[in-house]
Amino acid sequence: MIGGTILVLPLLGVVVGYMSVILITTLLTMVSGYTAYLIVKHLGNADNINTAILDHFQGNHKYSVFYNFFISITFWSSIFGYFHLLVLQIKGLFDIHSEMLAIGVFVMVFSITLVLKKYQIGEKLLAYGIVSVIGYVIFLIWAQITSPSGDNKVLPFGKNYSNFSAILLGALSIHDFLVQVMIHNPNRKTFPKLILWTYFLGGSAYMFMGLESFGTFCFIR
Repeated sequence: MIGGTILVLPLLGVVVGYMSVILITTLLTMVSGYTAYLIVKHLGNADNINTAILDHFQGNHKYSVFYNFFISITFWSSIFGYFHLLVLQIKGLFDIHSEMLAIGVFVMVFSITLVLKKYQIGEKLLAYGIVSVIGYVIFLIWAQITSPSGDNKVLPFGKNYSNFSAILLGALSIHDFLVQVMIHNPNRKTFPKLILWTYFLGGSAYMFMGLESFGTFCFIR
């Protein structure tokens, strides 16, 4: 998710206003980071979050099912959007107009999901999305340097706060897989510090994106 949702942050930032970007990004980064901290705090010696939940609630699987269900429904709204986007991209790249394209894409994605699940590499693969964040920041810096001058201004407060917040929450939802990647580090005492730096750098990057508008920085009116 962090590789796709970040693309619209500069556009939404122009609409919501530069002060709104700063306040919303700061608040949601703190909330999401604290969520990741709570997960690490209650992880104990467990190898994954599900095991930690079962240990915490004396093996009661109801809590594990509830957790997995709650996490899954947070992705449903974006899953359909991303699937539709994937179909459109394949259609455009390969000039395919068959009505069976969506079914073929579904089979492909479902097969890949089974492989990722079998070998437990989904979280690691998702973590490589950090590369897209770094690349996008570099692109925005280049766009800012090479942009033409102009009297483009952004108000401190605007509208559509909910849209910006929803997109940002999707980008900050790395706590869903961050811990699964971190547990491979044997030095668990460093987990809180890793979370602090991850969310500080991530939140700073997202705030920078929100304060950009594809090359035109938010000049204060």
